[in-house]
Amino acid sequence: MENIDILMNHDIDGSWRLNITLAHNTSNMFYIVKITDSSGNIYTGNQKNVTVHDNDPPEITEISLSQMIIHQYNHLNITCNVNDNIQIKEVIINITGPEGFSQIYTSMNKTDDIYYYNTTYDISGAYHLYLIPIDNNNNTIISGIYRFWVTPEGAP
Repeated sequence: MENIDILMNHDIDGSWRLNITLAHNTSNMFYIVKITDSSGNIYTGNQKNVTVHDNDPPEITEISLSQMIIHQYNHLNITCNVNDNIQIKEVIINITGPEGFSQIYTSMNKTDDIYYYNTTYDISGAYHLYLIPIDNNNNTIISGIYRFWVTPEGAP
């Protein structure tokens, strides 16, 4: 990274402040304060290191279900596109269903940039799901709730 001289803002309380927003960078950085007074005297401080932390949550750009209504024992494929400014660690899928269904809370599979979960359902009824993408710094976001229905085998 190149050296950049930036003027600081003088606050009402007499302090000087500077906020810098970094775009997609978690490399450690450093700064050196250089002060020039009104007489032209210059003071240069020692180098200080700054640890940069990622606090941006992932972004879900698309969630898709292969069907909204399926028959028992047929496959349902759930896919999503998830982006992050650094890197996605995993995408969790949470599925709840009718009485007798054991809740699913597991990591989705990944091919290229697409996350997916594909399985069959043997209990008819209404199901609900949501996704939780987690990035490498454990920032998360929770999707909205999606619904699908499983009908008895042979039903129209």
